[in-house]
Amino acid sequence: MKIINKTKNIVLSENCEMADSFLKRLLGLMFSGKFRDILIKAKRESVEYASIHMMFMNYPIDVVWINSSHVVVDVAGSIPPLSLADRKTWRLYKPKKRAQYVLEISVKRPAETEVGDEIEFKD
Repeated sequence: MKIINKTKNIVLSENCEMADSFLKRLLGLMFSGKFRDILIKAKRESVEYASIHMMFMNYPIDVVWINSSHVVVDVAGSIPPLSLADRKTWRLYKPKKRAQYVLEISVKRPAETEVGDEIEFKD
């Protein structure tokens, strides 16, 4: 799936996987040895269901939280993987507002996507 920031006319991901089942949502990018992009569809639009952690991650990611109307509600750039030596990484990352989708992408263009931007998903 292609993910496009329609507001800025930027392609955020050329080849993004959809995680819409319980197992795919649970695993996300954990244990992934290679950079890949994933769009997690939360069970329902909320802050709690759209929260993520970085356990068992091997690389930093950018995260874009998107509501059910496909509008960006929050963005976090360069989230580091959990490190046992760095307690700052021991946390949940939550959107500031309710989100239906969590776009996890390899660190690319965090400054170019902003709250309020409209996002398009293309098969």
